[in-house]
Amino acid sequence: HAQYDPTTQVLCDPMCGSGTIPIEAALIATNTAPGLLRPPPPLARWRNEEYAEAWAVATAEAEGARTLAPLPILANDKHGGALALARRSAQAAGVDHCITFTQGEVADYVPEAPPQLVVSNPPWNVRLEEGEAAWFDLGGFLRVEAAGCSAFLLSGNAELTRRLRMRANGKLPIEQADASLRLIRYDVLPPRGSDAVPPAGTRTARAPAKRGGRIAVDKPLGSPLSAALDGVREETQATGAAAAAAAA
Repeated sequence: HAQYDPTTQVLCDPMCGSGTIPIEAALIATNTAPGLLRPPPPLARWRNEEYAEAWAVATAEAEGARTLAPLPILANDKHGGALALARRSAQAAGVDHCITFTQGEVADYVPEAPPQLVVSNPPWNVRLEEGEAAWFDLGGFLRVEAAGCSAFLLSGNAELTRRLRMRANGKLPIEQADASLRLIRYDVLPPRGSDAVPPAGTRTARAPAKRGGRIAVDKPLGSPLSAALDGVREETQATGAAAAAAAA
């Protein structure tokens, strides 16, 4: 549904969890045939050798058709345990070399390449106060680090999606067990004056530093993301103050 084109789009999942989305993207990008990584089907063990030979030929052709991912696939999450699982799963699928995993808060995440497509399943089945902060920070990330991209976000909580403070461009209803979900598309506006070169010092160019077992992305206090988040917070506080004054 996101119409991912691995030859023209850098895909990013800034809240990847156990890595389902980036791994599936890597399988698409490497032209991995469905079922190739699974154990051989029962027909390959039948006494009729023709079936086993046919399966071996088909498997060899599919293996030969696999390619390298033409563009980066980026994945980030703040939970080390989830990332460890994601890395193991990517290795089992033979695509660990295609995905760049980083650990950190989404508010601090600076992708190594500007993403043209963001696909993510942010936390929506958590306590409201926890989810609000996550979706608020995700909105800041999209506006600053992924400006001009298309974002597809899965959510089962309409209240949390409002914390993005972004207008949806489309919604695909998905029914899963007793949950009514929406795959929501956001066309993120490009930055104003996008042809202009970002001011020097607004983002650090060096690689993320590892601190206490975690990868921390260095950002100066005056970074674009910090400014964007501060602006949204000030707007929210001003709106609340105006409402209180009107009520008085």
